[in-house]
Amino acid sequence: MRLVNWRTFAIGVTGFGLVACGDDVTIPPTPITVTASPAAVSCTVGQQQPIAITLTPAQQGATYTFAGAPTQAGAFTVAQIGTSSAATITCSAPGSGVVNVTAGGQTISIPVTVTGLPNGGVQGIIIAPSAATVTVGGSTTLSATVLANAGVSTAARFSSAQPNIATVDSLTGRVTGVSVGVATIIARSVANPGTVAGATVTVANPSDLVQSVVGNPQSVTLQTGQTQQLTATVTLAPNAPATTSRNVRYTSGDTSIATVSSTGLVTARRNGSTSITISSEAAPTIATSVGITVREPAPVRLSIANVTAQNNQTNIDLTQPVGTNATGANQTGSIFVTLNLDPGDATVSRVDLFLAPAASPNDTTNRVCSQVFTTTLADAYRLALQTGSADVQPITCPINLAAFDTVTGRPGIRNGAAVLRARVTGSFGGTTGATQQIAQFTQNLTITNLSGFFVRATNRPDSLQALVNARGTAQGPDGRNWVAGSLTFRILPVAFDTAGTNANVPGQVTVTLTDGNVSQTGTPATRQLSALAPAAGGAIEITFPGRTATQPNGIAAGAASGAAGNVSARSFVAADQNIDGWTSSGAGTNVFINGVGFNNSAAFNTLAVTLNGTTVVTNAGAQNQFPGSFQLNIDNQAPQPATQFNVLDANFTTTATPARVGFLGREFAINAPTASNATANFRPFFAGGATLNADFGGVDRVTTTFFAALNANLSSLTAGNVFSSGTQFGSGNQLAAANSNEAYSAAARYVDVLGNARNQLVEFGPITLDANGQIAARGTPVTFGVDLTDPVFEVANLGSLVRVINASNSATANNDIQARYQDDVGFGATPILVLGTRQARAGDVASGALRTYCFTGLTGGVATFNPLSTAETGQACTAIPVFATTLGTQQGTGTIGVTNTETGQYTFDFTARDQGGNRSQTVRVQEYVDIVAPIVGGVSIPQTLVGNQSVTFTAAASDNLELGTAFPQISYGPAAPEYGTGELQIAYTASQVELGRAFDDVFTSSRADIPITIPQFIRSLTPTVGTAPGTPTQANLAQAVVPVVTDAAILAGTQSNQGSTRIAIPLANINQNGFGATIFDTGNQTSDVNFFSLAFDNGNAGFAGQISLGGTSGAPTSGTFTVTTAGQIGAFINPFVRVEIYYSQVAGPAIYQRIAQVPIGLVTDNTGNPATVGRVITSPLTFSAIGTPLAAGVGGGVSVAYRMIAVGITANGDALVSQPVVVTIIP
Repeated sequence: MRLVNWRTFAIGVTGFGLVACGDDVTIPPTPITVTASPAAVSCTVGQQQPIAITLTPAQQGATYTFAGAPTQAGAFTVAQIGTSSAATITCSAPGSGVVNVTAGGQTISIPVTVTGLPNGGVQGIIIAPSAATVTVGGSTTLSATVLANAGVSTAARFSSAQPNIATVDSLTGRVTGVSVGVATIIARSVANPGTVAGATVTVANPSDLVQSVVGNPQSVTLQTGQTQQLTATVTLAPNAPATTSRNVRYTSGDTSIATVSSTGLVTARRNGSTSITISSEAAPTIATSVGITVREPAPVRLSIANVTAQNNQTNIDLTQPVGTNATGANQTGSIFVTLNLDPGDATVSRVDLFLAPAASPNDTTNRVCSQVFTTTLADAYRLALQTGSADVQPITCPINLAAFDTVTGRPGIRNGAAVLRARVTGSFGGTTGATQQIAQFTQNLTITNLSGFFVRATNRPDSLQALVNARGTAQGPDGRNWVAGSLTFRILPVAFDTAGTNANVPGQVTVTLTDGNVSQTGTPATRQLSALAPAAGGAIEITFPGRTATQPNGIAAGAASGAAGNVSARSFVAADQNIDGWTSSGAGTNVFINGVGFNNSAAFNTLAVTLNGTTVVTNAGAQNQFPGSFQLNIDNQAPQPATQFNVLDANFTTTATPARVGFLGREFAINAPTASNATANFRPFFAGGATLNADFGGVDRVTTTFFAALNANLSSLTAGNVFSSGTQFGSGNQLAAANSNEAYSAAARYVDVLGNARNQLVEFGPITLDANGQIAARGTPVTFGVDLTDPVFEVANLGSLVRVINASNSATANNDIQARYQDDVGFGATPILVLGTRQARAGDVASGALRTYCFTGLTGGVATFNPLSTAETGQACTAIPVFATTLGTQQGTGTIGVTNTETGQYTFDFTARDQGGNRSQTVRVQEYVDIVAPIVGGVSIPQTLVGNQSVTFTAAASDNLELGTAFPQISYGPAAPEYGTGELQIAYTASQVELGRAFDDVFTSSRADIPITIPQFIRSLTPTVGTAPGTPTQANLAQAVVPVVTDAAILAGTQSNQGSTRIAIPLANINQNGFGATIFDTGNQTSDVNFFSLAFDNGNAGFAGQISLGGTSGAPTSGTFTVTTAGQIGAFINPFVRVEIYYSQVAGPAIYQRIAQVPIGLVTDNTGNPATVGRVITSPLTFSAIGTPLAAGVGGGVSVAYRMIAVGITANGDALVSQPVVVTIIP
């Protein structure tokens, strides 16, 4: 290359130039150096060593090659990492060599030395277990674990130091005992034979490994065929190997007596004694023996301890088959047999006693007693017999000697000689394997039972009764069981004499029913039926037909005459022998059964049983047959008819027919417990009072349902026709609408719990009953229409109604409520319901308690109220009907006047109710009357009043009903005539505090700490003189605070009841910093105010100075107020922080209220008069009176004129007031 020797080098601002001079010089290239890190490598077998190559100077894109050259083959290898300048050397075996690296055209060699591992890489060897015991000829296996570095062999070889005592397999480590003694077994590393470990092996005799064998149980007694499981416990010696067997062998000494399985299960074969030997498999000489005794099982022993007779006259449950208990066993003629049971070796499961004729002693068909044994109970009996314990009682069997089959009448055993035997069932063991035995005893009996009959009484309800009660049975409130429908007596002859003798077999049976209730003839009601016994034998059935007494027309059967629609049916007609309409008296109906061969013979009036030849009376003086009479409770009578229905005048009226007509509304509820003007019901009244369950003393549970039918669909008006053709209903809205009050008729249906029913027309007026409780004289049937449409009620003058009366409008305001109502069907006598209240304070003073007085009606069209409050009467206010009308009137009007002078908050809830009871939506009207102003006092003034900052005064006030609002007014002394009369005041109504309001639920009549706040206090108010500022003096400072408090009788457009007081503000309390005569005329051209004025323009000369609320044609509804402030040209700056517009009525005092704040003005310089009004700031404000306080009182041709002023306020709260501008608000 050539190196140029530059002699001059210059760079300019806008360019550069190179100037060279001198001779050329040749420079040789720099040589490349290859460096390895590390320069040499030393490692041990198994390690890896990284190496890195560096070229100096660095060469971009250089290539590198690495080649290993070990002196001993396999000593190490080298691997380049990708194509980089780094590589890794892996050391595998002891040796040396070099790694040749070529890079940058040069080659270097890195020496490598690999050293071997210590002990050939073997760190140690572990043999397990380190000690073991084997028997001569026995074996165990040892294991060896070689601890070595990676890649080093972990194989080991075993050898025995005393092969005459124990040998070992060199590869597997299996040790075999040769002779008694101790041998050392050595394990040696294959990789480093110098690394060894040893284990001690003890070789012992087999008998030294087992200490004992114990059998369980140690002796056994069995019956032939029984089995017993033996177990053995083998105890090993402490040094016995874990692999020493604990198994045993079982051997029987005499297999003809007992055999034993390999698992130790012993089976008894025959009587005798032997033993079972149990020996250890590991040490057969260690053994034990278990004694075995085999014998025949002890027999079962069963004997009769005693037999006793039962002397018991049990009451018969008449709801069960008569003459038996619930299982059908005759309840008389019983004996008690007490047995002693010795189960021996048997497992007894049950004991049965059989009563058989003496001629057939082994007959087991007539089982008379059974006792079932659990295993626990059987074992308890056995233990009791062995120990003599009294805890287990002997077996006691009650035996009914007069038992019979209740279907066939066949007795369990007939009269005569009999034998009592027992059968034991269980597992008896022994060689027989029997499961049951007949005990070896016989008890002889002689049985003498009186033949008789078994009676089962059943009932069957008729089809109508069954619809309600399928069985026709129920328990009454008195606890008696009642039945309904037909009554059948099934009489079954039971003959205990020998078959074929025909002794005591009845020829005819008669059933008689009598009751204390009297029939029409004045005699007790009686029914009687008889029947002959079937020639072929069997039961006799006698049935008394019966059904409910309901007739289709709703009149119960059996009345004395048909004058009131009653009919005479088969009920109470003795010839029919039925029980239609039958009702049992309080003592029930007596049932008498008589028959040939029964009750007439004295030959068998004593039931006796002979025990072992001795006769014992078991039921003295009684017979084992059906008693002579018993009682049943029968109710086939329809429930009692109503004596009156709850047909209200509110819904129904009498016409000239005469008929009782009316309307049911949607809310009409026939099951309502009470009636009101909103709903009514048809609740029935019964004899003795308004009883809901009246059933002539029957089962006495009655439900009442009602049915309505359109009269146009009825062939005749009867309760039955209404029921069959009508619709069940519970309220008016379940029926179709009908605008005729003769459209529907109704019937009540009474059903008792047994299904007896009565239909009865709903009638008006009293209903007379005859001596039998049936209808003798009816009332007037009612007919009705259904009105499902609500009437409509509205307050016609709601929009113009003056709801708030105060002192300013009490003489002129009309607060009378004009009601208007209409209905599609018509109203009742007094259709409008008024729930009215007046809330006022007791004594009409602030301290009086708030009371509620109830509306009582209208006097001369004006609402009147109870002079006593609800607190005094203790009764809540209720709705009062008003506006008397003719029934059926469909529309009407009415007026409720409200006094303008009696203080109170009035609430009226109006609801129109038509003659069906439907109600309109409730309309609420509230009015507030208070013409007395609050009383104000107790004013406090802050010690320091700072201009343009928030100031809070407090005041106290009270009112005769409720306080409304409170706000402050600040007086600035007498007003100039152009501003109005009185003192010039600013009223801060925007910051008023609400203390209460009309028509709320909170009445606050007094408060001692009312806070009234002025957000930005104006400390002085200086009027302009023309357009020039006046000179402020202390007379312009705030002079007094006037707290104004209103009551809640606030109505827009009227003056509220206001109370106020004036409290002078001490000058010392006003912060006067910066106040003086030069506030607006400072002598400084930047702050001197030379001009301040307010102007108004609506752009319509025809309505100059006026703003319309939109009701005057052509009149503008808005205008522009312009505030102009001027000073010296080029220097004047507006000194006001804000400019506001205030208003006051022209006809009122000079009390002004803020209405708006004008926006920031537009500054223009006027060169025509630079010193005075050279710089003019103009602030326009577009204004509409709609929706503002200025609109109050305007309308109906009435306009209101207001004085409007602009007030500019400085940062210190000093204000400059413009001359007033009059603006008139027109409709």
